[in-house]
Amino acid sequence: MITSPRNPLIRSLRGLHQRRHRDETGRFLIEGLRLVETALEAEAPLEQILHTPALSR
Repeated sequence: MITSPRNPLIRSLRGLHQRRHRDETGRFLIEGLRLVETALEAEAPLEQILHTPALSR
């Protein structure tokens, strides 16, 4: 469980809200179950999937 906002993963993900960071890394962030399902159906390469504890119930 990630709890610190200083976690390197969280910092990197926050950067993806900025176009410059997305362009530099070639990565982007999708949010929401439907978009994740669509990406999986399209066999898009996913690097990581993060979720809140409420979603796992």
